[in-house]
Amino acid sequence: MLTSTVDFQEMIIKSIVPSSLFSLSILRKNKFSQFLHVFVSLMFIIKGLFGLYIIYFESPNNFNNLVHKYETVWSKFNSILFGLTCGYYLFSRRLFHKLLSSYHEIIYRNKEIAADYLIRQQKIIKFLFVYAIFYEIICEVAKNDTRYIPDALISPENYIYKHILFAIILIASKIGLICQFQFILEICFHLESAFMVLNQCLDNLRPWYLVKGDETGGKSSEEKMRSCRLMYIKIIKTARYADKFFTLTLLTFYLFFVGLWLFIVRAIFVTTQSFINLILTIARFIGESTYLLLITYHLIRVNQLSNKLFKKVYALSFDLKSFEFTNEVNLFLLRISRHDVGFRFGRLLFITPNFVSSLATISLTIGLALASLF
Repeated sequence: MLTSTVDFQEMIIKSIVPSSLFSLSILRKNKFSQFLHVFVSLMFIIKGLFGLYIIYFESPNNFNNLVHKYETVWSKFNSILFGLTCGYYLFSRRLFHKLLSSYHEIIYRNKEIAADYLIRQQKIIKFLFVYAIFYEIICEVAKNDTRYIPDALISPENYIYKHILFAIILIASKIGLICQFQFILEICFHLESAFMVLNQCLDNLRPWYLVKGDETGGKSSEEKMRSCRLMYIKIIKTARYADKFFTLTLLTFYLFFVGLWLFIVRAIFVTTQSFINLILTIARFIGESTYLLLITYHLIRVNQLSNKLFKKVYALSFDLKSFEFTNEVNLFLLRISRHDVGFRFGRLLFITPNFVSSLATISLTIGLALASLF
């Protein structure tokens, strides 16, 4: 019995600690994760710089289509940004520690609730890994582009070394991209689990709990509600740490995918391409949109959980018997705001359903305009 209890506690502790590559590296859990973190960051930057060099110095006349050239430049430029973003994590280690410390203050008495939620969300992480591996392999095979290494660095005659270096850069950049997505989702899940803990605390404030105190000398209903308010303040602080930590990440993420989406939408409506190319373009549109929708959904969900909290607290006002408790509920309702918790694009715009619909409308309009102009 003691062994099973210890195993259960270890499982809880393991599940509430972030386990992605970047998390392990930032927390300095092992040397390998730190090495891989730095290596992936460098490969992102090298891939982008090599690509830009090839475009502008070795094959400037190979792009008959100007839009295709801009798309390639955009992709390489964002590869550099992804590399800088990964490197930025290492310089923001203190901020990440503050984020986790604040998170553990919220859940330290309800670790089982948080752990249960995080374990269930692991299915999404597994789906992301399986989907990303298959999609990226198929995408690279269909693209059939091996020009990642400049001829000025390795001549075409040394094709073995060139292909080895090509494989290293390609694999490292794909691993980095998948780990980047996993890292964003992981932090979203931890913020969501904090709301699960708060929701459980509010659910415990049933009508039969709403008395001045209980016979066992436990907390009064006013004290319990005050604890919920304090927990919400801590969630706000944790979310702001996460928002600050992911400022560059989310800016790069949306710049990359919105730009890519523009070029893909434009390519779908180009009438000169073959049927096979059209099918590949549509498949790519679906593939990239899956990444975008999955991560955006959970970024929005963090904000939506904060908004739903208002209804739950408001519902408690119908079963009040204590003036002090009424006052605590009113203070809670006054504190809850739509913009308390959530992620922002460029630290300016909250990522909400309205933001996404506006972004999609603008992207579609520009994409269709590109198709008619070029």
